[in-house]
Amino acid sequence: MTAETSPDSPIAVGGIPLQEARPEIVSDVRRKRLPFVTGTLAKRLMMAALTVGIVVPTVLCIVLTMQNNKMAIRVDSLEAAFRSGQFSQLSASVANLEKQVTEQEQRFAVKADVTEGMKTLAEQVSAQADKNQQVSREVNDDRQTILRQEGQLAALQSDIDGAKTRIQALVDQRERTEKTAPVSAHTSA
Repeated sequence: MTAETSPDSPIAVGGIPLQEARPEIVSDVRRKRLPFVTGTLAKRLMMAALTVGIVVPTVLCIVLTMQNNKMAIRVDSLEAAFRSGQFSQLSASVANLEKQVTEQEQRFAVKADVTEGMKTLAEQVSAQADKNQQVSREVNDDRQTILRQEGQLAALQSDIDGAKTRIQALVDQRERTEKTAPVSAHTSA
């Protein structure tokens, strides 16, 4: 720093201290000393805006050019694939996939039919199990009826045996009375 620009030294215009100089000269000096003079600030802002205005579009142009090159390469490779017949292979592959999808749908339809058949069979098995339980109950009822009838039959058989025994006793008694009756008739006669 020089003695003229030092903050501690008094400002002088043409060797005259600032307090003694004319006011218009003092304002010129102050304008020159202040860093934020409107003219220079406007110039700096203008330069910054121009710089940004030039740099940003330039960067964008470079990025777009690179993207355009990538897209051109992709388009060229697709054209080459189209010319070489790879798309016809692709359509054949798509047709093959459609055929497989159709087969899978048919398998699923068969599985659905089998599932419905299994449900029907399960219902039939359940109904048959109910019928078997009913028949089993009826058989148990019939068995109990048979056991009761066997008991009744045994009681009747014992009654018959008792009746036979009494009949035999009566027959024996009659025979005895017939044998003793002629003897007593002879004796009484």
